[in-house]
Amino acid sequence: MNIVQFEVNDNHLYVLGNPDLLQERLVGIFCSQKCPGELILKAFDLAKDLREKQTPVIGGFHSSIEKEMLPILMRGAQPIVICLARALESYRIPVEYKSALNECRLLLVSPFSGKGFARITQETTTLRNRLICSLSTSILLVHAQPGGNIEKLCQEWLSNNRIVFALPGQANQHLFDAGVKMWTE
Repeated sequence: MNIVQFEVNDNHLYVLGNPDLLQERLVGIFCSQKCPGELILKAFDLAKDLREKQTPVIGGFHSSIEKEMLPILMRGAQPIVICLARALESYRIPVEYKSALNECRLLLVSPFSGKGFARITQETTTLRNRLICSLSTSILLVHAQPGGNIEKLCQEWLSNNRIVFALPGQANQHLFDAGVKMWTE
């Protein structure tokens, strides 16, 4: 499998896997690095539910909780798009991704190319998160730390009339107060 250049929604992307997955109604998944205990089990239940419903998902799967959700999702049959905050050329593809890639239900995406983007930075993470938002139909927050980068992006998404959901829980009350809808599916 080779890396291919691809254009979607005015984004110049580098992809490995099935680019047709970008046509799916993708749910963008985000979680801050710090996640309250009350939401951790809900995140795992969410991953199982998304897997069972075969809901197509997109995310960076970089924070601790996102990383823990990914193997649960990978055991399903639904499409999964993983956006990288670094160049795809320098990314070592985990062995556990290979069967999903061969089954054409996994796509690795990066807006970056070249040696200058071999490492993840705050800037590449922000650009990656904006890409996830632009490629998703709706956004689902497991948790956004008050005052953190995900919450700042959430405010941006809400001001652009994007559909944003969050898991129910007291730790996400600040998101509901800002206009985020409660995830009830």
